[in-house]
Amino acid sequence: MNRILPPLKFILCLVCCLPLLLRAQHSSREEFSLLLDEAILLQNTQPLSGDQFALIDSARQYADSEMYDLAVIFLEQFLDNHSLFQKTAYNSTSNMMTSFSGYDLFVRTGVDYNRQEFEVGYFQADSVLIDQVQKPYIAISYSQPLWSGNVQTTSMLIDARYDKENMTVRTKLESAVITNNFEGRFNLGFEFDKNALYPDLGYQEANTRQFFRWQLTNNIVWRLDNSLRYKVYQAPSVSVPDFLRDQLNTGLTYWTKSLGSYTLNYNLDFNESMQVANNDYRMHTFDIVMGNSAPATVNYSVNLSYRNNRFSYTVSDSVFRNNSQSVFADISFSLNFNPVFRLKALYRPKYKTYRIKTEQEPDYSYHELSSYLGFDLSNQFSLQTGYLFEKKMHREFAGSQSQYIKEQNYSGHGVAFGADYSTLTGMYISLSGSYVWRRYPDAIDVDIFRIYSNKNILSLLLMLQIPITDHIELNSFVSYDNDQDLDTDENNTRSSFFSAEIVYKF
Repeated sequence: MNRILPPLKFILCLVCCLPLLLRAQHSSREEFSLLLDEAILLQNTQPLSGDQFALIDSARQYADSEMYDLAVIFLEQFLDNHSLFQKTAYNSTSNMMTSFSGYDLFVRTGVDYNRQEFEVGYFQADSVLIDQVQKPYIAISYSQPLWSGNVQTTSMLIDARYDKENMTVRTKLESAVITNNFEGRFNLGFEFDKNALYPDLGYQEANTRQFFRWQLTNNIVWRLDNSLRYKVYQAPSVSVPDFLRDQLNTGLTYWTKSLGSYTLNYNLDFNESMQVANNDYRMHTFDIVMGNSAPATVNYSVNLSYRNNRFSYTVSDSVFRNNSQSVFADISFSLNFNPVFRLKALYRPKYKTYRIKTEQEPDYSYHELSSYLGFDLSNQFSLQTGYLFEKKMHREFAGSQSQYIKEQNYSGHGVAFGADYSTLTGMYISLSGSYVWRRYPDAIDVDIFRIYSNKNILSLLLMLQIPITDHIELNSFVSYDNDQDLDTDENNTRSSFFSAEIVYKF
């Protein structure tokens, strides 16, 4: 884990190498995009602390590495902790100034353990491939205010982590200007990574971010958020090229007196690989978001989106260029019967088409529906359980081999549960899991190997954060995923991950 955050957020950082399947029922990349839009929408109500910015930054960095499951966890933690009803903080800079007083120094030590098993079979000869990694590590994080005033503040952050495979160091300098009607942030960072196991993957990265938020009127907010990264590898290649990436997001939000909101968003995601044409893309996304946020018997949120993506990648020394268009939505509905009991439903449809159609990337429609019952048994303890449904259908086109397209169709049903316990002293225990029955009705029946086959997917996740003293904290993370292939005796996969650490805050 390369990024180091304060202890109350830090339990989330333990999942750095985990292939989470808790959200196997839908694309984690799509979920990240939707949660990021929601997080940006919430930013429009008040300035953010350094810890809250760190959560969003970490989510973006994991998304940049296509680790969308981890990015989703960071965004969910941000959304859980970010209150819409602390708007008084926006009218005073005193709360923001206190976050820059003194310094923060954290030292962490622990161990990451990861084991994955893959069952394969060739011509009746069964075998199990096992990948197992055990990495003790030590890490340190230091942040220091350099200057603090009534309106402007400047601070620095240094992160470092060392294990038997990687040594990573990150530095960041950030300046903020905050008034009653304006918030501006600018940071400049540098990152260095040395990989002992795979030296060619070592890299250096320079990055910067600019964030501006204007309160145009009492009800209208304009936001502009831009981040730029330039990453150079020790030995770049076609599959792992140096790249330049810029992400721009801007939006205009209108708030009603009852904390309802209407937002227009535009997002540009630009990636240019250096010297090669692999993984280049220009992605434009337009969103219309509406909903109500104040506690009510009925709460709702509707996000309607359109995306256009021009991309290219290299296959066997040939450059393939294509264009895709997507229309998708995120519609949630919550019925709060009383302070203890609530019902929540979520519907996510998506329709995607390609300019050049292939059997590997056919047009498709996707639908996901989930419903949950939640119980807040006390201020510290809550439970939830729910039902999941998913369905993905791919479309044939003229001249296509229909069987290769139809075999990708699937539908699934599942159940999910969760339990959370937390105290004001900082103790946090979270247990969640899901069991999904996924079926491919048109999968090709072959004896040797199946790419698409019926599966039952079990996922379990346990997170612990236990303060021992005012300065010492114990964090632990346990994950287990088990995919059982129902059509063959092979193709089963099992993944387990365990991490434990001691954090000392000076």
